Amino acid sequence: MVTRLELVAEKLDGELALRRRELSDINLSAQSSAGNKAATLRRAGHVMAYAHWEGFIKLALTSYVAEVCRQQRAIGELRDGLRAAMLSTRINVSAAENPFTLAIEIVESVRGHATEKFTLTPETLLKTGNLTSKKFRGMLSICSLDYLDYYATKENFIDEVLCGRRHRIAHGGPQPISADDLPKTIKRVLSLCQMVNDQVIEALLYEHYLASS
Repeated sequence: MVTRLELVAEKLDGELALRRRELSDINLSAQSSAGNKAATLRRAGHVMAYAHWEGFIKLALTSYVAEVCRQQRAIGELRDGLRAAMLSTRINVSAAENPFTLAIEIVESVRGHATEKFTLTPETLLKTGNLTSKKFRGMLSICSLDYLDYYATKENFIDEVLCGRRHRIAHGGPQPISADDLPKTIKRVLSLCQMVNDQVIEALLYEHYLASS
């Protein structure tokens, strides 16, 4: 019998394979072209690389949170990021105007909902615009997943290269992408996606979402 974990792993592996193939195809098309056509394909390829970065990270993390929800664990059993994510949906937004009132409401929520089952809508929890390293770190924190050293070493790439160049291209700016830039960008994006994929599967396998893990 196929387990839930195997289904999630198969889904994410399949998605990653599709994204890898599409990025490989556009890179090959750019390499086999010349002049303005090649330049245009490289710019399009960079935007696509960013799209797959944002798309896969959202998919992997929403899949992770959805699986944690299916476990029907009590909020009190979970790590702080997931607890906070759940409890934040119960906090009165207007209380944020008064720090003392907000603090009381948070304490009461923690005490009152510790035994309640963890449930929320992952898609609304993990909304984001341009997926910078800061926003990526925040999404991992919400999911109670560690921000690995590998991610920290790629912050400049994520912010200045992947997001920065994509932003300029998307807004019609004259951002050139060299013949060497595109394959390097694709390789790094796929490496980051694979790392997140592996981290999500490992976290589900070893129940890293539990406070006691």
